[in-house]
Amino acid sequence: NLPSSTGVLGDFSVKGNTKITDTNIFAKNEIDSEIGNIKFDLEIGNINQIDNASYVGNVSCNELLLGKIIKDSLVGNLNMNAYIKGKGFSVNNLNTFVKGKITKHQYKGYTYKDIDVDGIFKHKKFTGKLIANDANLKLTIDGSADFSKKKNEYSVKTIVSYANFNALNL
Repeated sequence: NLPSSTGVLGDFSVKGNTKITDTNIFAKNEIDSEIGNIKFDLEIGNINQIDNASYVGNVSCNELLLGKIIKDSLVGNLNMNAYIKGKGFSVNNLNTFVKGKITKHQYKGYTYKDIDVDGIFKHKKFTGKLIANDANLKLTIDGSADFSKKKNEYSVKTIVSYANFNALNL
C-alpha cells in the first residue's frame, strides 16, 4: 500500500528503479503529478507500517504546489533539493531531519530564491536554521516554529541584514 499522504498527488506517473524486500524499499524514482515533479533516491524501511516508515536519502521537487498540499492560499510553488532522514509520511507523525536548498518558494505573490534550511520537523514543529540570501531578503533565522496549534507560534532569533518589504508584498 502507498502512504495515505500520497492522495494529494492526484493522477501521477512514476519512472525509475525500485527494489522491494519484505521490509525495505530502495527507490530511485521520479514522480510527475498534478501537484508537481518529485525526484528521490531513498531507502525506506519498516514498510509493513508504511505511514510510520523510516527513510534516508535525497529528495528534490520542482514546481511543487506547496500551498495546495498544506491548504494555504498564500503559499505557491516550491523548488527544493534536500537530504532527509526520518520517519513518518503524514503531517501528524512526521519526524524528519532535513538539510537542503530552496531555490524557489512563493509566498504572497513573491518568489523567494536561495534559501538554506537545516533542521527537524517533528509533531508539526520545525526546529532549526533558515538562511535566506534572496535579492530582497537577507536573513538568518535560528529557532522553532510550532504549527500544531490553531495559531502558529514562533520562538526565533533573527538577524536581518536587508529586507525590501514592498518587493516582498509584506
